[in-house]
Amino acid sequence: MNDSCFSFHLNVYMRYNICIMISFLWSIHTWQSYLKNSQMNHV
Repeated sequence: MNDSCFSFHLNVYMRYNICIMISFLWSIHTWQSYLKNSQMNHV
C-alpha cells in the first residue's frame, strides 16, 4: 500500500468529516437562535 496515497485519502476523509461536523454544529446554533427569537417574539 502506498503511504502517500493512504495519507491523502485519510486527509480528504478527515476534511470531509470536519466539514460535516461544522455544518451540523452551525445548523444547531442557527436553529437554537431561531427558537430563541421566536420565543421572544411570542412573549
